[in-house]
This record gives sequence, C-alpha cells and structure tokens, in this order.
Amino acid sequence: MLKNVKYILLAASLVLPITGLHGEDFSVLKKFSDTISGLRSYTADIKQTVSGSDGGREEFEGRITVSSGGCMNILYEKPAVQRVVCDGHALYWYFPESGDLFLYSGAAAEKTGLLKGNGTSLPGRGFLNIMDYRYEGMTFYGLFNRAHVFSVTNRKEGNRILVWFDYSGSKPVRKIIHDKNGREIIRETYDRYSLVKGIPLPGRIILYARGKGGIVKTVTEYTNYRVNISPSDELFKFRILRTMKVKKIGY
Repeated sequence: MLKNVKYILLAASLVLPITGLHGEDFSVLKKFSDTISGLRSYTADIKQTVSGSDGGREEFEGRITVSSGGCMNILYEKPAVQRVVCDGHALYWYFPESGDLFLYSGAAAEKTGLLKGNGTSLPGRGFLNIMDYRYEGMTFYGLFNRAHVFSVTNRKEGNRILVWFDYSGSKPVRKIIHDKNGREIIRETYDRYSLVKGIPLPGRIILYARGKGGIVKTVTEYTNYRVNISPSDELFKFRILRTMKVKKIGY
C-alpha cells in the first residue's frame, strides 16, 4: 500500500483558494476564490478505492482533517487502523498493529508529491511569484457542459497544470498536471458537489496518476463534511516512541 501513498493523499486532499489573480480573464477564478476563501479547515469521512495497473485493488475507510496551515491527519479504521499525520514539514504513516512507522522527510515528501501541491496548504507569496497564470478559453466536458480552462505554469520547475471550472465559476471540475516534458502525470475530476455553509465541496474525487509501475486510479468519496472546526494542534503532532519500528525515507 505504501507504494500508492502519494496517490491516496493527493486524492484525499482538496483544492484550497487560489490567490494573487488579476485581470478580466480571471474573474472566474476570483469568484471561486472569494467563495472558498472562508475555508480554513475541514473534516470528513472518506472511503477510498485504489486500483493499480496490475489488477490489484485496495479499499480504505477513515476520517480526514485538514487545515490551511499545511497540516493533515487521516485516521483509517478499515482495513486496519492506520494513522497518517502531516505537520507541514514531514509525514508520518503509522501502523499500530505491526508497530511500523514510515517517516518521510520534507524533501522526500515534496519529491513524491506528499506535501507539495497536494491541496493541504495555501500557496505563499514566493510560490505565486514563480507561477504564470493564463486563461485558455472555453471548452466542453461531458456531453453538454461548458467549462473555463486555466493554465498554471511553474517557471522554476516547468510543470504545467490545467484547471477546468464550471461555467458559473463556482467550482473546479477537472485538473490535469503535466511534467516539464509535457507528459500527463496526474488527472483529477471533482463531482457530486454539495454546499457546506455556502462553500462548494466535492463528494467525490477521481484521480489517475502515472507512476513507474503504470497508472494508479484512486476514487475518494467524502461524506459528513464539517468546515472551520478549529482542530486541536495536537491532532497534527506525532510522537515517535521507542517501541515503533521507524523506516526513514529521504533522510
């Protein structure tokens, strides 16, 4: 399951506000940003199905809590108890039954996508300064639905993200990430939206990710949303005990 960790976390995370936009073409993004700007944290029940190119299939159930400060906690209850904690600097994945703890350093987590761009934190000024935003126009998705398409290019790394927003501009419906060579590596769709205190949140995210072993598909369903719940800081802290079998990655 650890080989699919980044895809699970990418799917479990949500897109938080895009800021620093300007110009008439960005009125759609500004509308979305204004709508979701009040989202500071959320918690939800999740069900995830991960399918690999080899025909393997894994199912998970638990609860996720995310804060806009870059922190995340997932407590899985099925198929076994597991705890995932991201404190904004490192990521801990703990299996109580076996005592195994997989500890990803910040550098390793960023390299694999566990911390970088997974939707758990808001972009800072430095991030915005190296991004180029462009309105690509209108297109169709589905049979009769129209969408606004925007591209975001990282001038430093060369990655390019395409984001589709529904015609009203109230919510994203699709995202595609290309690497610096133009190869598609991530494709996400967002649907089954509901309004939670006036904020549109997806009930399902379907993610396809290209890895060394082929394409991995992750379907994450969200229910029982609660927003701006002021989670305790202790929820995003992890204490390593002597009894844990620590396996460090990226150190």
